[in-house]
Amino acid sequence: MYQTVLQEIRNWFYSVSSQYDKLLQISIEKDDSSCFIGNIDSNRYISQIIVSESDFKPYRYVEFTVYDLNKDANQSPTFWYGDQDNSLVEEIIDNLNKGLRLVLLN
Repeated sequence: MYQTVLQEIRNWFYSVSSQYDKLLQISIEKDDSSCFIGNIDSNRYISQIIVSESDFKPYRYVEFTVYDLNKDANQSPTFWYGDQDNSLVEEIIDNLNKGLRLVLLN
């Protein structure tokens, strides 16, 4: 299941990158068979998507973190832990799209 989630989120990220390249600053920190880390930033928000396997995280594979640049530096970020044991890939992508809509707000 992990490899499926990793590939689908990688596909989603590259699609977002090409679709919103004029509105967002998008970069990849790591992209290999064990992990994907990508950043999606706007004028107001910075965000990071992490897809990895680990036994010591509050999520199974996916984390999406968003910081509001207009708030205090000590703010608590908005987290979305992307999946539970029974989550479908479609549900994960739907939730990533919700986070993307937040990042697109200015």
